[in-house]
Amino acid sequence: MKNEYAENLGIKGIGRIILGVRDLDRSREFYEGLLSTDRPTRTDVIRERRGLCSIEDCRSTFGLRLREGLAIASRPSIEHFCFRTDSKLALRALHGRAINLGAAVTSPQGVDGEWQFFMYDPDGHKIGVYTPGKG
Repeated sequence: MKNEYAENLGIKGIGRIILGVRDLDRSREFYEGLLSTDRPTRTDVIRERRGLCSIEDCRSTFGLRLREGLAIASRPSIEHFCFRTDSKLALRALHGRAINLGAAVTSPQGVDGEWQFFMYDPDGHKIGVYTPGKG
């Protein structure tokens, strides 16, 4: 029997994004903790290629690559990116997971027909999580 609740907690969007980070191990631990699900996830750390780390859902739902040494110390490499979930319940679960990982987070709120919150990873990248509709 499938666990319907766990299935709803997965991220539903983003094919791949590459972030510049200062400390590959710290960032890898943060994103593995945030993105962990009951589905198989593969993490490859390739130090010979300038500190590259690839975190991918084995069902190809998302791919995240971290590259050590490309972050600007005083400013993140991008403005922000967003993960999409399929319910308000999943959004709240990810909110709790981000808090448990020690991330600075905003409170979930309804904006323009979506529910969303924002958090910051260890390098200061702004990450949104949202669910379309009133969820």
